Amino acid sequence: MKSLAATKTILRRAISSRADYFPRAFRENDPAQLAIISIVAVVALLPIMIYGIPNGADLANHLRFALPFHEAIQSGHFHPGWLAESNDGLGDPRFRFYPPGFYYLLSATRALTGGWFSATLAAFIVLSIVGGAGAYFWARTLGAPKMARWAGVLYVLAPYRLNELYQASLLSEYAACSILPFTFAFVERICRKPRAFDIAGLGATYALLILTNLPLAVIGSISLAVYALIIGLVCVLYVKLPSSFLPAEDQGYFITNIQLPVGATKERTEFSGRLKIIF
Repeated sequence: MKSLAATKTILRRAISSRADYFPRAFRENDPAQLAIISIVAVVALLPIMIYGIPNGADLANHLRFALPFHEAIQSGHFHPGWLAESNDGLGDPRFRFYPPGFYYLLSATRALTGGWFSATLAAFIVLSIVGGAGAYFWARTLGAPKMARWAGVLYVLAPYRLNELYQASLLSEYAACSILPFTFAFVERICRKPRAFDIAGLGATYALLILTNLPLAVIGSISLAVYALIIGLVCVLYVKLPSSFLPAEDQGYFITNIQLPVGATKERTEFSGRLKIIF
């Protein structure tokens, strides 16, 4: 019975801790925490700023497709299905099969900066900051701003995430990993209390995930389903767990007895009844 009571208490506290709606709290502490995450996200890219883009295993392929993709966009083909300049002018149907999300971002930064190095660096900075902000947004639905800040910082500095840039050049996967935390955050918020904003946010971020990297979209879909199932089980346990026989202290009540010496005055008795015991 005590174990059931303890479980009930934990579930009650866990669910009640999610009662604050994120936008209201955002006005208080979140901009400063997001600024710290953004600084860390930029600092994580300092070696690229100083020494250049690492020549990872997949970098040449990304640049080989980015160039004709950008040229197609400049020519007015906003959904290039055939890269005419690839393969020595023979063409390439890559984007009839491969998600083009990262290349749209790269083409946009190229148009803004005017050079491929600055465009690639700008895209990396955007994705690094967005990934940290996504982890913060997810963790913020579960806890305080400082805890969520550490979640964002650790996500930015996660070894595998840095490996995607510095060693393997898995640039599309890096972009998709920047979106993935937002999908988990919106699933969490929808399970807690469905709102139109959160449903639209989940739809938008999930669509971006699919349009950026299909393998991660498949893995992320399975993970999202498992995550939603766990949240559902927690809610069911909270609702179904019996509470009628829980001890009073586990229901938020504490009863004590104060015994004064014989002859105590009325004022002393009333004062003792007003005492607050601090644990």
